[in-house]
Amino acid sequence: MDFDNETDLGLKLPRVSADFKAVYDFTSRVYAGVRAEVCGARFGRGYAGYGVNTISYDVKVPGWFDLGLLGGWQFNRKLGFWLESGNLLCETIQRSPFYSEKDLWITAGITLSL
Repeated sequence: MDFDNETDLGLKLPRVSADFKAVYDFTSRVYAGVRAEVCGARFGRGYAGYGVNTISYDVKVPGWFDLGLLGGWQFNRKLGFWLESGNLLCETIQRSPFYSEKDLWITAGITLSL
């Protein structure tokens, strides 16, 4: 986004953002890996108030780094199980502006091929 004057609202895109995933297959049934995501700081402008009491202010969403692990096990041709974790460094992450994720997370699931 281009912010040419002080009346533009919103957040600029970060200068740096990337995600990385490396997975190793131990056997045809078991795999494990590491994942990483990084996002630079985002800057922008917002307004607060109503009518003549409106003020503009600068907004900064800080950058973040997310490190995680993943793994899975294929039970048979049709059924498998997987597990993924993230935020192993327990940083404050804002993927969506103004919504903070602060804790370690774990997701588990099954795959079923019919």
